Amino acid sequence: MSIKTLLTCDSCGKMLELNGPYHVAKPAMKEAGWKNVKEGDEWVIKCNECKDKS
Repeated sequence: MSIKTLLTCDSCGKMLELNGPYHVAKPAMKEAGWKNVKEGDEWVIKCNECKDKS
């Protein structure tokens, strides 16, 4: 059984499925244009379409 990481954009709800645990899949997340953004005291995940929106 392989490990999958399922990310959900905290802005629009779009999902991205990656192979491997998060720390291994993180480079693939960045390659897909997704990123973690700190908003106030919390970290949120943003997809490639939402990451540049304010």
